[in-house]
Amino acid sequence: MLDFLHSFFDRQERVLGWRAIPVPKQTNNTHYKNWIDQGCHATMHYLHDSVENRVNPAAYQPWAKSIILFALRYPQPVSVGKNMDYKIASYALGADYHLLCRGILADLKVALERETRDAPNFFGFNDTSAVWERELAYQAGMGWRGKNSMLINKDWGTMFFIAGCFTDLILDYTSDVEDGCGACKKCLEACPTGALYEPGKVDARKCLSYLTIEDRRKAVERGVPLSKQGTWMFGCDLCQMVCPWNTTGDFLQDEEELKKFNLSGSEWESLLKKGGGFKSRFKNTALTRAGRKKLEENLGIVEQNRLG
Repeated sequence: MLDFLHSFFDRQERVLGWRAIPVPKQTNNTHYKNWIDQGCHATMHYLHDSVENRVNPAAYQPWAKSIILFALRYPQPVSVGKNMDYKIASYALGADYHLLCRGILADLKVALERETRDAPNFFGFNDTSAVWERELAYQAGMGWRGKNSMLINKDWGTMFFIAGCFTDLILDYTSDVEDGCGACKKCLEACPTGALYEPGKVDARKCLSYLTIEDRRKAVERGVPLSKQGTWMFGCDLCQMVCPWNTTGDFLQDEEELKKFNLSGSEWESLLKKGGGFKSRFKNTALTRAGRKKLEENLGIVEQNRLG
């Protein structure tokens, strides 16, 4: 089965690697629960409501024996943001990763049924279920817990998504991984709002990724100076840009795809007007998560910051 899975994932575009682990009874539950209790999840109430399932995968899917996880490369390297006047987080500079991961998971389900000549139980996840993907990937040896709260792999840096599935197949393919951050604090120092308040801990209430995408309050109600947003239209990559491991995990840019997102202020202004073509241009991309009105507000802040 391991050879089959190796072959399957080797054929998938942008998949960097995979691991499988027995379903753990518990994950790093004290860390997660303390983070929730401190209110660091902001208004993302689904993270609070699903705590027990996230820290106890065995209770979430009691029939499952194993978890298969895979890493999907970002569409663009984090370095592209340096050359964008109106910055978009690198993970969003392409097709919505949810759609890509769902496609791979659907193919995996069919492939497993054919390989086993059976229909093994299967539950796929990719950032929308009550699953703590990052912690499971850590336990599987896919990387170490970075001080920017992201999973870091020595070959891929932080530039990957994590998705996977529960299955009743019995699998065990793990490898230990040592911490690679050492004394480095570049990500902590690069965060403009202090959202990275301790190594490995991020307060969403101060994080630009949350503030520019998820937060539905008026900008003046955020509690974070608008100047801290800089020129970020959607998300933020600052803690990834400075990570030394992202130099080793860099890759070629898709220049044609990037042109779709690397726009001037006047182009953004036109697109974000009602009926300006935002939905058609950015259909099936992560930008729809924020929506036109949110991005229009972000554009106003960015323009103000560009004027100084």
